[in-house]
Amino acid sequence: MGSRAAGRDDYGPGDYGTGDYGRDDYGRGGNGRGGNGRGDYGRGDYGTGAYGPGDDGTGRAGGRTALRDPAEGFRAEPGLTGAGQRSRMAGRPFGRRNGSGGGDGFGGGGGGRGGGSRGPDPRNRLERFADWLLYGRWWRHWTWKKALAVCGAAVAAMIVLPVLAFLILYATTPLPTAENALLRGTTSTVYFSNRTLLGTFTNGGFSHQILTTQQIPKVMDEAIVAAEDRHFYSEGGVSFTGTIRAALNDLFGSGNLQGASTITEQFAKNYYQSLSNVAASQSITYKIDEVIAAMKIARTKSKSWVLTEYLNTAPFGPQTYGVGAGALQYFNINLTKPGARLSVARAAMLAAMPNSPSGQSPYPSSGLAFENLVYRWQYVLHYMVVDGAITQAQANSLCVNCGLSQAEKVFTRAVQPVPPGSTSLYTGYDGYLMNMVHQELVGTYHLTASQIDTGGYRIITTFKPSMVNALARAVNTEKRRMRAAGVPLPKYDFIGATLIDPQNGAIDAIYGGPGFGATNCNGVCQINMAESPHPVGSSFKPYVLATAVNEGMNVSTSVLNGYSPLWIPPQTEPMKLSQRNPPASTFGWWQSNTEAPGGGPITVPAAAAVSSDPAFGDLVHRVGVYNVIKMAQAFGVGSTPLTYQPYVLTAKGAVKPVSNDLVAMQDTFGPNGSNAGAVNITYGQSPVTAVEQASLMATLADDGIFHTPHVIARLTQGSTTIPLKVTTRPVLSPAAAADEDYALSFDNQPTYPGATAWPNAAWNRPVIGKTGTLGIGNTVQDAWFIGAIPQYSLAIGLFTNSSSENLNNLASTLGMGGAFGGAWPAATWHQFMTTEFGGLPVQQFATPNYAGFTKWVQVASQTQHKQACQQGPGPFGHKCKNCPPGQGQQCGHPHPSPSCQGFGSGQCSGSPSPPPSPPPSPSPSVTPSSTCSPTTGPPCGHGATTASYLLGPATARSSPGRAAAPSPSMLLTAAEAAETRLAIVLGLIV
Repeated sequence: MGSRAAGRDDYGPGDYGTGDYGRDDYGRGGNGRGGNGRGDYGRGDYGTGAYGPGDDGTGRAGGRTALRDPAEGFRAEPGLTGAGQRSRMAGRPFGRRNGSGGGDGFGGGGGGRGGGSRGPDPRNRLERFADWLLYGRWWRHWTWKKALAVCGAAVAAMIVLPVLAFLILYATTPLPTAENALLRGTTSTVYFSNRTLLGTFTNGGFSHQILTTQQIPKVMDEAIVAAEDRHFYSEGGVSFTGTIRAALNDLFGSGNLQGASTITEQFAKNYYQSLSNVAASQSITYKIDEVIAAMKIARTKSKSWVLTEYLNTAPFGPQTYGVGAGALQYFNINLTKPGARLSVARAAMLAAMPNSPSGQSPYPSSGLAFENLVYRWQYVLHYMVVDGAITQAQANSLCVNCGLSQAEKVFTRAVQPVPPGSTSLYTGYDGYLMNMVHQELVGTYHLTASQIDTGGYRIITTFKPSMVNALARAVNTEKRRMRAAGVPLPKYDFIGATLIDPQNGAIDAIYGGPGFGATNCNGVCQINMAESPHPVGSSFKPYVLATAVNEGMNVSTSVLNGYSPLWIPPQTEPMKLSQRNPPASTFGWWQSNTEAPGGGPITVPAAAAVSSDPAFGDLVHRVGVYNVIKMAQAFGVGSTPLTYQPYVLTAKGAVKPVSNDLVAMQDTFGPNGSNAGAVNITYGQSPVTAVEQASLMATLADDGIFHTPHVIARLTQGSTTIPLKVTTRPVLSPAAAADEDYALSFDNQPTYPGATAWPNAAWNRPVIGKTGTLGIGNTVQDAWFIGAIPQYSLAIGLFTNSSSENLNNLASTLGMGGAFGGAWPAATWHQFMTTEFGGLPVQQFATPNYAGFTKWVQVASQTQHKQACQQGPGPFGHKCKNCPPGQGQQCGHPHPSPSCQGFGSGQCSGSPSPPPSPPPSPSPSVTPSSTCSPTTGPPCGHGATTASYLLGPATARSSPGRAAAPSPSMLLTAAEAAETRLAIVLGLIV
């Protein structure tokens, strides 16, 4: 191949020459100067001797094989003469000299031995760096200097980068102030269902009062430092150990937000919480922001400025921010006015509040919250002495080292808080409604108080103002009737009511009491009685009945055991029948001594209508006490934030607060309860609220579908609509709900003589209902009527707020003793329902078909009924024939069946439809107390109940008439009093 054949033309400048593969790729001639001579793969990429002079070059495959590699750095591989370790080029692009000759391959330049010069590299800088990083020698040959340099660079990066990030965050973090922490937000506004204004959570601006440094008394500064941060004046503003502890607990702990360690950090924390939701304020980002803000504050602001800002943002109650708002709320002192002062006692009380603003209260009626505040108050006074703010003599005068009971008395005398609600701008029922909205925002939507006050939420409630007003009118109408009957409702007696829409669980109206700011209400006007847990008496029996139908009982054909006295087997033998005579061993058995109408075998509807205690005591044994508790939970007991904290009695008679009334029920009747497995649960000794009782009947009215009782219908923030959190779930099948509805449809009818809500709740349309009365005679303290039509459910409760008082002094109504659920509660229910809904179309409850349900027979076939009371002369047609000798008096009935002629009905039984209008004249009044009282043993008359758990033949766990342990506080809340009374009423149920 000559110069022309394979030189410049073929592999030369023409074909493979200058134009295509450069002048020197395969040499100037055919394939170089000597066949494959010096210029074949010449000096370029494969080195001087790659395929140098000779056949395959002087050095054959020797020389350099990698770009810029020294020849001496190569080691031969087997089978490759002179080849270096890096001679394999597979997968790698050529180096800078890419030709096979002496040149660059992609450029011009001569081939051959010495031909070629570097042409432009087609790769960009990133590609060249990647090539160097992946194929270079720098990482294959480590030295200690190189390793040390790499480690040093990594450590430097770890230090420099966070410092740089910190400096950036420090520079960009805004400096918090009280104004932008609390006032930069927009107040949240609450509306009725018709969009008319109900109120706002700023409470007229007083809950966000901002003071200057000069307006805050010096004693307040000293008290808050003693309470919150005793090293305030000497520290730098941040406690890293405390911050880390708080952050970890916020992120991984119980969910309760932890306080920062210093006042400076607490102020920063208050600021960031006011701008975020709970989830955000618990994030690590916010924790970092809080620390940086606190450091910036400590570096740039004076201690006086920090203290003022903190006192203007600290919480002094669930909805009260700033010491100015606290002084106004608790003492009616406006610190913005010249000359306004705080005493040491009052300053110490305010300083104690931020530690737990929602768990402490200056009012004795608050029970445990009051005790907590007094204890914290003593703590603050002690450290004010240690810090030199006050003398030991001043602290001693305030009982700093006294026992709690004595300190409570000194606290009340020295602090003298104004009555709760007296400084609130809310009046009437507005306070009850606003508090319910606040409870739901916190408990259901998990907003903080500061977020509610400043977050600009728009809340449309379920409250219908017409219904709220109508419910208040109905209560007041019945109060006037009481007064006209000669006995006004005493100041220690209260009424709570709740109206619910069964279709969606919306609370349309409540009656919580006389209203905020009302007088003559025993100091508890601010408590919403619709949310106050109280024992519900026999109105608890629908939970038992629901458990039975859910287990397959046919309410139409089943036979219950209404005999009395009745011995009920232990809960470990649910299928064992109860018996009239004591068993050979009474261990674990329950004894019921109630005389109820229709004693003996009794149908389920009749047992519900006359509220037969023996029948339901036996039935709860059959279905299981613990199953009944689960059924109550399924109906929503204990699941709503719309409740006050209930209490239970410990074994020693002490008052113990619990989280909700389901917990209270479990603590009493649950597996580990103080009265575990007691059939007494069916008599309603466990406290429940009017909200929950109305929800019970609403669920039954809506074919067994539960809807969370709620007061928020729409929640928005700006243009964002927040999804409602309303749970809908089946509790009973439609068939089971229809069965129970049928059984509960006779309580206000004359079908069964002795029906407990007849005639006060009589109405000529389908109604499901149940009365409840706890106690007898002078122990009656709770009376209820709960009832529903398909469109609405209403629960009415009447109860005392004093363990030393009762309902027995109330006047009778329509022949019913005033202390019973079938009296004033039923009458109030009737007054409201007939007035407001009398014009609604009559709707029927679902018709039961009983398919799949079984007949339960709870009475032994061989048992012979022995009449305890025999028909005879007397105003109610009963005469006691079986009382002990000398005790043959009339057997009274607390829920008498009035004589047919006396009410003009013309019939004693038959159609469940009552007369179209209330009876025109009352029958003779009946008092709750039984008139047949043997000197020993249980009373003979109907309604006097003794149900005791016998540990052995001579040991009873409870007995009627046992006195309750004294309350630890002088003024009990309604919820506390209800639980304190448990010991009084054990076994005294109607």
